[in-house]
Amino acid sequence: VYDRLLSPDEVRARIARCWVPYHAAVQQAIEVAHARHGYSIHINCHSMPSVAGSHATLFPGLAHADFVVGDRDASTASAALSQFICEQLRACGYSVEYNHPYKGVELVRRYGDPARQRHSVQLEINRRLYMNEQTLALKHAGFARLRTDLHFLVQQLLAYDPRCGRAGAGRLAGWHQRLQCGTA
Repeated sequence: VYDRLLSPDEVRARIARCWVPYHAAVQQAIEVAHARHGYSIHINCHSMPSVAGSHATLFPGLAHADFVVGDRDASTASAALSQFICEQLRACGYSVEYNHPYKGVELVRRYGDPARQRHSVQLEINRRLYMNEQTLALKHAGFARLRTDLHFLVQQLLAYDPRCGRAGAGRLAGWHQRLQCGTA
């Protein structure tokens, strides 16, 4: 990534300037949501290539699904919440895998504690849904649909209460019935 090795002082400065404030902001947002609602749902979005590279996975050459929902085998979010996310994405017509080939990494491990109603899910999004991977041109024709469907998913999550494991219990109860994939 860099044309030279960074000095220890440069690394320390970047940690202090970027890493520490980022994690403090995420932690504070989770604390505020939890205090307000009695639970929190943290979605950590990632961009994955359409085909797994040899260095990024135990499954090089694997053609990825449209989405991979990861919760480290239900250790960072309730399995019911993760399955709800899978179901919502499938209802929009996407292919979805659960904890395969990506289960979630440091951020979901750091912020997920489902026993304390702190749910953290890694959501891998296949790049082919929104960009040309060869030219790296962003926002091809699929981008608008993806944006709409992710908005739909967020609305569904706002209407979902992980304490009881069902939709309609969250602060936007009823909205989920009026929304449709690709039309919100």
